[in-house]
Amino acid sequence: MLLRTAFAILVLQVSLSAQSAAPIPPIAAGRLFEALDDLDLAALEGQDLDHLHRLMKKGRIREPAAFSGAAVVPFEDGFGRTTRVYLRVPKKPRALLVLLHGLGGNERQLAGAVSEDLLEREGIIVLAPCAQPLPPDHPNSDVGLLDKLQPHWWSYDERGIVMSAILSVARLYEFDRDRVYLSGHSMGGFGAWNLGLRFADRLAAAAPMSGGISRREYVGSKPHRRYHLLLDNAVHLPLFFAHGDQDGLVPVEFERRLHAGLLEREIPHTYVELKGAGHLIDLGDRGPVMPKLSEFILKAKRDPHPRRIVHRVIEDRPSRSFWIRIDSIWASTGKIEAQVDEENGIELRCSGVDRFTVFLDEALIDLERPVRLRVNGKLLHEGKVEPDLETLLESWREREDPAFVHRAALRFKAP
Repeated sequence: MLLRTAFAILVLQVSLSAQSAAPIPPIAAGRLFEALDDLDLAALEGQDLDHLHRLMKKGRIREPAAFSGAAVVPFEDGFGRTTRVYLRVPKKPRALLVLLHGLGGNERQLAGAVSEDLLEREGIIVLAPCAQPLPPDHPNSDVGLLDKLQPHWWSYDERGIVMSAILSVARLYEFDRDRVYLSGHSMGGFGAWNLGLRFADRLAAAAPMSGGISRREYVGSKPHRRYHLLLDNAVHLPLFFAHGDQDGLVPVEFERRLHAGLLEREIPHTYVELKGAGHLIDLGDRGPVMPKLSEFILKAKRDPHPRRIVHRVIEDRPSRSFWIRIDSIWASTGKIEAQVDEENGIELRCSGVDRFTVFLDEALIDLERPVRLRVNGKLLHEGKVEPDLETLLESWREREDPAFVHRAALRFKAP
């Protein structure tokens, strides 16, 4: 009897051990992205990291397009602000064009600016949101006293209407994330400059019209130096901008200064100054701008894996560009120049940066080999870097872009 009881206990122990050691079934793609959207980390417990990485690199599985055609739909941004968005979806979406209206306009102001034949032929989704008053606790840093005179404006924060809406459209529709274009007129031109230069890694090109980069330039005769530092990021952003030389609302000098700043940095761009034109620009198919602009947009495509990165920030909040993230700064601005060499090494030059993260892009870095990181001439790491779930989820959460999903990262305080 004792022997039989002991055997029964042994069988039970082996059975329980086998159950605990049994492999967990690989999560399906649909369930994975559902768990990511719901922040349901328990659903990912025990999953194979490489399996999750492969699924995330393929991107989310979408239902057939909700509709094709044009509609105005309600939208809420990351600050909880509600607005309206004009959305035009072709039958076969392949790219996304974001249009930002001017002061006093709305989501329909620029809706007809681009030929429907071109949009349908090239499969371009049009996204045109309506601006709202800036979040009280998160104003743009160039407003000053002008905020009371111009309460409606485009937020330059990642949680604002524009960047939130781009992410929302990417969740609904399948299109090439390397073909996202941003344009705007007047106030929308300011928005295109500022959002384009802050989020250059998410765009294929930007095309501001009759705009500028800082409203503080209305009360001075010099460039707003701190905002002009953002031009460093234009090395990653093809730019086409136009301005009438008789503009009585937004001085042409604003974009002349930007043109000069880009020339000084030797960054290729296209600037069209329209002789005799005022604030409103002729965007007709036969006008002086649209043929050149259409050609420019159709040629532009993002490179998601650059070996060299320049990333400048002027706000002290986490800001990522491709595989580099500035987590905090100790000065009024921060800058990182980064380069991946052919020997699995990464060289960084930092100024004004307190802490940073380097995501190891496997299009450039071999995780099977030792990785070397040198910062401001000082060796901070040399050796293999192990993949981890935290980095994988973090890299997805920031962008929801398969090109920027990474399994490993290095996090340091700048020397």
